[in-house]
Amino acid sequence: MAAASPLILCAMREKFLRSIRQMPYWRIIFQVIIWCIVFLLPLLSYNIRVLDPAFYVKECINNTFLVGLFYFHMNFLIPRFFVKGRITTYILLALLGLLTIITEQHTVELYTFRRIPESGFRPVIMPPHRLQSKEEARRFAERYSRMQRREGMPPGRFNHPPPPGEREGPRFVIAGLPGFIFSMTLRKALFSALLILLASGFIKIALEWFKAEKRREELEKEKLNAELGFLKSQVNPHFLFNSLNSIYALARRKADETQEAILQLSQMMRYMIYESNTNTVALEKELDYLQNYIDLKKLRLPATVNINYTIEGSPSGHAIEPMLLIPFVENAFKHGISYSQNCYVEIKITVMQQKLILAVSNKIFHQHHAEVGGIGLENVKKRLALLYPQPMHSLYITEENNIYSVSLTIQLKEGLYD
Repeated sequence: MAAASPLILCAMREKFLRSIRQMPYWRIIFQVIIWCIVFLLPLLSYNIRVLDPAFYVKECINNTFLVGLFYFHMNFLIPRFFVKGRITTYILLALLGLLTIITEQHTVELYTFRRIPESGFRPVIMPPHRLQSKEEARRFAERYSRMQRREGMPPGRFNHPPPPGEREGPRFVIAGLPGFIFSMTLRKALFSALLILLASGFIKIALEWFKAEKRREELEKEKLNAELGFLKSQVNPHFLFNSLNSIYALARRKADETQEAILQLSQMMRYMIYESNTNTVALEKELDYLQNYIDLKKLRLPATVNINYTIEGSPSGHAIEPMLLIPFVENAFKHGISYSQNCYVEIKITVMQQKLILAVSNKIFHQHHAEVGGIGLENVKKRLALLYPQPMHSLYITEENNIYSVSLTIQLKEGLYD
């Protein structure tokens, strides 16, 4: 636990700094103004006027801790533990935050009250319009002195006349001061800390709901655009006619592969037209589609083309958005095949630790354009950004020594295909 604490603090610091850097300046200024209003309004609405500067220092310290608890709860506890279902850890850390606020406020209050007898300031006085006469001031001082005797509080010094017979004000033993301060600050600290936790939780949930709604709307729009792109890519007359011609050639030779090729083409058409309309599909079906696509492509390729397609790990039990991998494979065949030179297309899929890694590499023979299998590369990136927001995916595309390489890593979904 001790070793994990620096890591937690480091992660919190990095997340806080990153959020500050990414936040627009107007949002920072807006939040500062809101906090100033929240903490200054109670001071301005008090029925007493505070004269001791230590009071304002105390309020600044207390409010700083409350602001820290607000952002700690909203930006760390909720996304790291509450949202992920780690409720026990979340409750323990929230209680630790409450205990921190109580301890801090008790310590500051105790220090403030202990220094009152030594300071040249009186803690509070009533505003002038509330003290209409010296008699009222004297009665106020008497009530304050009686409260001091009852609670064991240290005496304050007042500019108005002290009670009769007490020129310098009473001097009392303050042995019971810590207990009095604790009981006084406990309710205040609990109320303020709980209010901060509830407010930050409500704001965080509201913000996440608005983000989810916005993302859902973007996904709906992107889905419509993607479906149009899929129609162009899926019902590709060129690929369909080439596949039929290849199957026709096999049939004329009465080759054994004819029936298998027809079955593969029918499976591909069924998957493209019917099964890819859902939000997610079983990863096994997506990989079967890739296998059928590669097998049909091989029918028209010469022996000089080396196609290597491998799968490591078990795709069983995982889900993925349909037609997400095929654009990169189509791109490799489109630009990496030569009928006159030796060439290769290497496709490797690795499934491990809830992640899928697609690695595609090929030698470049045709000029690359900003398109992948009929769907623009930017559209594929947008789909990935919407469906698998960072850090759920990473995409690296490189071109070195006339070798084009794609590396795509996706955080897989489990049991969500429908």
